[in-house]
Amino acid sequence: MADNCTVITMIRENLDNTLSFAAWYLQLGAAKIVMFFDDPNDPAIVRLQQLERVECIPCTPEFWKSINTVPKHVMRKQKAIFT
Repeated sequence: MADNCTVITMIRENLDNTLSFAAWYLQLGAAKIVMFFDDPNDPAIVRLQQLERVECIPCTPEFWKSINTVPKHVMRKQKAIFT
């Protein structure tokens, strides 16, 4: 993986899967991982936000309002985030 590669994802997984996901991409050499958490109370946020190359963004109601949308379906959430 190129050392300037950024991984962006919207995630809602159990703690082990989320931590494994981040570890996998960090080990591959991702310069940064931006993780949008569909569950704003996800316990992985506390663990991952301590890592220098990981940015955690909880998708709270305030977050959705800040990007001028409040989507209800997963595909629309992903489209809004990636846009």
